[in-house]
Amino acid sequence: MKKGKLNNKGFVLVETLVVSVFIATILAVLYNNFYPLVGEYEKREVFDDIDGKYATYWVKRVIQHDSTILGAGCDLTSLESAPYYCKFTCEMVTTESMKNMCHELVKKAQIKNDTKGTDVLTDDEPAIYITTYRLTNFKEYVDEVGGISGGMQRYLKYLPNYKWDSLNNAKYRVIVEFERTKDDNDYLAYSTFEVKK
Repeated sequence: MKKGKLNNKGFVLVETLVVSVFIATILAVLYNNFYPLVGEYEKREVFDDIDGKYATYWVKRVIQHDSTILGAGCDLTSLESAPYYCKFTCEMVTTESMKNMCHELVKKAQIKNDTKGTDVLTDDEPAIYITTYRLTNFKEYVDEVGGISGGMQRYLKYLPNYKWDSLNNAKYRVIVEFERTKDDNDYLAYSTFEVKK
């Protein structure tokens, strides 16, 4: 008895469709999980960049210096109540040499490019906030009341609440919002450091 040749054309077609649907499903799941991460990275690429961290470190050093007296405009003892932050300016520094250094530091941190791509210094100073080391109250206040930029609100959500005390016994935190320009696009960059005062 002769065996007839089996017709597998239909089976191969179904098998190909099943594998194609399986691969398409895997690609769709990967895309849905990966694409939001790209968006988050693009939002956060201006958080704690090297230039910002460097400038914020020196702003922190100026704030911690003995010649910096924070008074009526920024009383650190009042940070435990609303609005849970104060704005620091270089004018709060009492020693002229430290005040000049502060102005130079914060102005150089504002990286602006002209149309030819060269860096341009501006007279603008960044927004410098001092708050408590733990950010829970400040975050809640900003969520309820606002009053600061949307970029700063996103940066605050990105930061942890710091539930434990600082290893350096720091009680405060400085957060700086820098204005930047790159490729004719203005954007804001953010950085933070703990402060011992």
